[in-house]
Amino acid sequence: MPKLLFLYLHIVSFAAYAGSAVAAGNILKNSKRPGLDPAGRLSWLTAGASTITKVELPFAFALILTGVGLLLMTPGFMKAAWMHMKLTLVLIAVILTHLKMFNAKRMVKAAMAGQSDELMARGKRQFVFGMLSLALGLVIVGLAVFKPFSFGN
Repeated sequence: MPKLLFLYLHIVSFAAYAGSAVAAGNILKNSKRPGLDPAGRLSWLTAGASTITKVELPFAFALILTGVGLLLMTPGFMKAAWMHMKLTLVLIAVILTHLKMFNAKRMVKAAMAGQSDELMARGKRQFVFGMLSLALGLVIVGLAVFKPFSFGN
């Protein structure tokens, strides 16, 4: 029963993490709409940075905690090659989430200072971080679902 609860919480945490990542990307994208006044742009940027900081990052840690709980209940997974690949990619995903958070906060600061060139450069960087996070998420889910390289495990 506890294993099913941890699995449920792990899946819900992933859904919230992925959903907030997509939402933050869309919110930040709205800050680039043409004809938007500086106050409106700052409002969109602040909302996007807050989504990453207050939703995406906490659910990333919930994913890690529930994943550790699942590993403690199923120690045999630590012998599987796919799990080692998944854990490595999770570490990279958490680093990317932090990079997105720092970059989004700097986007807000650039907007407050009126540095449009800096804002555009950071926006492009944010897009790259977002696409890398999406790709990693898809590979991580693929590893968890299909369990390749199991070799009988």
